[in-house]
Amino acid sequence: MFLRKNYSRVTGRTHLAIVQGYRSADGKNKHKTIKSVGYLDVLEKQYPDPITHF
Repeated sequence: MFLRKNYSRVTGRTHLAIVQGYRSADGKNKHKTIKSVGYLDVLEKQYPDPITHF
């Protein structure tokens, strides 16, 4: 499991999600989103460093 940071050029915001990597039956790497954490700018108001927190 790892924390994925998705940056949107349209909105200019970064979204955080907890993601699990796995290998499918045909041998390709896939990712499954376990939990959507939220936007980084909103989480910075609640936590001093949200990336290390999650």
